Amino acid sequence: FRRMNRTEDCVGRSLSCYLALRRGDAWSQGDVHPGWPKFIFDMGAGYDQGIPIHTICIINMLWWQLNHEGGDADVMLQAVKQQYNLESSEHASLLLCAGALSLSVALHGDDPVQGTGRPFTGIFAAAQPLDLKRVEAFIVAKIGWRCLLTAPDHIVAHLLQCGSTYANLTDEEGMLDVHVRNDLCRRCANVSRMLACQDYFFSLPPTIVAASVLYHVRKSLLTEETAWNPGLEQLSGYASDLVKDVANLLTDVVPDPALPAWPWIHMGDAQ
Repeated sequence: FRRMNRTEDCVGRSLSCYLALRRGDAWSQGDVHPGWPKFIFDMGAGYDQGIPIHTICIINMLWWQLNHEGGDADVMLQAVKQQYNLESSEHASLLLCAGALSLSVALHGDDPVQGTGRPFTGIFAAAQPLDLKRVEAFIVAKIGWRCLLTAPDHIVAHLLQCGSTYANLTDEEGMLDVHVRNDLCRRCANVSRMLACQDYFFSLPPTIVAASVLYHVRKSLLTEETAWNPGLEQLSGYASDLVKDVANLLTDVVPDPALPAWPWIHMGDAQ
């Protein structure tokens, strides 16, 4: 966690202007496809959900870098459209998403993205044969080492391996019921997936977002008083008051994890 905090501090200094840029009149994403996050989740459905969430972070970083440098998103998307013989700038934005997914998969050491599915034979038909490594290289040339920034879901995955995460959830003998563990993990995955689609949380350090996800979910299973504990504070480096402040922001954009069915339940269970 200390290593991740150092990386966050380094990137965070650059991202400190993100919200101001995002809310300013000059912010530009061009003719981006409105469903690009859903496209990433659909394309990445065969991987652990940390990969599509990391992919969304890469794309957000790409938009930030472009605007930070005063670039024009329309010009970039038009260049991608022409280079790959695509029908529209919206398709160009989806190709960048496919390249970012391929990059994230490579960074995670997982099996490569196969360019044989419906998006490649449909949306990207005119771009065949499609080499996603070229698209990866285009993205890396834009954002560099920032593609290595840890996503909140990575940190949630670490926290789910720690005993403090399950404090007050065990039985009288100190045993953790597998159904309780699975329920907590599923709720964390659902909240993480929802937050990945909210621009605001990209501007916050991933570790505090992950901590607030866990607090939000534990609160839905326990109480506000027991949702955070000294063990989690020591692991994350965040005191309960700060975690609560960020977790309160979550309640404005995500339903109560205790609800039996969420509006996006059709997206499937977390991997």
